[in-house]
Amino acid sequence: MVSTAMSEIGDFQQDVGKFSSKINLIASYFFLIITIVISIIIFSVAMKKRDCTEQEKKLPDNKTCGKRKLWLLLIILILICLGLFSVWYSRFYDNLVQQNKSVAMVQGTMYEANLIKDLFE
Repeated sequence: MVSTAMSEIGDFQQDVGKFSSKINLIASYFFLIITIVISIIIFSVAMKKRDCTEQEKKLPDNKTCGKRKLWLLLIILILICLGLFSVWYSRFYDNLVQQNKSVAMVQGTMYEANLIKDLFE
């Protein structure tokens, strides 16, 4: 009787772990979409040429006048890599949780502990 109750608890934790792993995977896809949208906005800012009319009056030797902000392209690259890494890691961990019962049980326990912590805050 005790072993069946412990087995049922373990199965419940496993199911919760598999569910929370899927939630984390969906959240990582949303994160990727957000980073792509932010990258598109930064790209549009980076590709605009600077206006030289007011700057020439203030500083005649301004060498950055009319140039693009190419350092923003590096930020875009970092953001997209961060989003892709997030999705890759979430897919890897989801695959691990779906295949391994122990990892799924630990994931379920951590998810429930996090839920209880958020309730009392």
